[in-house]
Amino acid sequence: MQRKATAVWRGDVKSGEGSLSTESTILRDTPYSYRARFETGAGTNPEELLAAAHAGRFAMAVSSQLGKTGLTPQKREATATVTFEKVGQQFTIMKSHLHLVALVPDAKQAVFDAAVKAADLRDRRTRKIAAREALYSDFIVESARLLVDALEHNCSDPQKLIPVYALLSRIRLSSSSRVLETAEEVMNNILANYSQPNITAEEIQSRAGRGKDPLRTFSDTCRIELESLERKL
Repeated sequence: MQRKATAVWRGDVKSGEGSLSTESTILRDTPYSYRARFETGAGTNPEELLAAAHAGRFAMAVSSQLGKTGLTPQKREATATVTFEKVGQQFTIMKSHLHLVALVPDAKQAVFDAAVKAADLRDRRTRKIAAREALYSDFIVESARLLVDALEHNCSDPQKLIPVYALLSRIRLSSSSRVLETAEEVMNNILANYSQPNITAEEIQSRAGRGKDPLRTFSDTCRIELESLERKL
């Protein structure tokens, strides 16, 4: 399932103007601008739309959890407040706070609280899985680039290894021991290849044809971990 939206921007960042359109046409050339995002100008902004998406998704999730108990809410009103601040030279989202008001006939408070908690837990787990999948994808892309570079060149500039080391450190923070182990094996393979004599593009292609893929074990291990997390949703 895919959903599509398009942003068009004209001009420089402060005095320019943009428009947003969605595939459903609910948004069609809806204006947004620097002032709408950082000051008090007319139009919408990315953080406001993220808040709307978060609130909408959570209201539906709570309804789903209540439905499992046989309850049908008459109304759920979820409000998401997104906080974004300047960190270094860039603005980044720091948190999204949810406030929920619901009218649920015949619901006991304990049952309602349990449904909200279950919806919140599922939401957190879903976002955690998505973030981990993005991390693994970034590591694969960066490692693949370095693996080819290591076969063709010596490591004359150690700084080129910084991005993949940063990704490896993030994997250490959140991943299973098996995923970390295979990621470290990929890193060791990269370093070992940099210390070996360079080979030609034809030899690289020949190795690939013989099934010598240093990233295969890592990719398979990541898939197993992600599938296991998804089964717990």
